[in-house]
Amino acid sequence: MLGLVMKGTLYLYIITALLLLMHSFTAIIGEPGDFGYQLVIKPYPSLLKVVPSMEERAWERAVASGKIPEWVAARRYVVIASGDAELQRKPWEPLYRLSFPLTALCVLASLEAVS
Repeated sequence: MLGLVMKGTLYLYIITALLLLMHSFTAIIGEPGDFGYQLVIKPYPSLLKVVPSMEERAWERAVASGKIPEWVAARRYVVIASGDAELQRKPWEPLYRLSFPLTALCVLASLEAVS
């Protein structure tokens, strides 16, 4: 019985680590001057999750002031999926958004398993 508990705890740690990695390396980027957005892989891990779409001039000001990271302005990312706010939702959107609370639950469960 103890072996099953240990194996289940190990799987929980692995799932938690994979979810945390996924969230540290992905973000939703809005297109400047458009309603489009993209799920992207960032060039390095960070806490940035969403860069909203805005008008072209507002985008330029945000880049100049440092509110938008340079890797977004230089388009140094890999697009995984894309969507448009005016069109129907894409299947990846709810899954990606549900992964946030799932990650939090896994982290809490992992902390509980340690104690």
